[in-house]
Amino acid sequence: MIDALDNWETRFILEEKCYFRGIPFIHAGIYRHFGQITTIFPGKTRRLKDIFAGVKEETAPVPSHLPICMIVAGIQAMELIKLVLNFGELLLNRLLVIDLLTFSFEIIPLEG
Repeated sequence: MIDALDNWETRFILEEKCYFRGIPFIHAGIYRHFGQITTIFPGKTRRLKDIFAGVKEETAPVPSHLPICMIVAGIQAMELIKLVLNFGELLLNRLLVIDLLTFSFEIIPLEG
């Protein structure tokens, strides 16, 4: 399942449905010029609600730039390709964080 949603409440609901059906969940989120991606595998990785516990919704829409949308979507698509074709290293228990202002890509380990 690819997460292309724009709010946390719906993401948590979708991830919950995927978890109980054993469906991998490829999460991505954007905020202005930042992006984040991780892959959740039921029973093998931390859940979205654990990683982002206590996150608050924005009260007003936050504009994001098209380049971060394109980059994050491309990485999500690559995660799906790697998952389906069973090659490469997935972002399991790792969060890829992107900052286009500094062109930094950082992988943050997530405890399993």
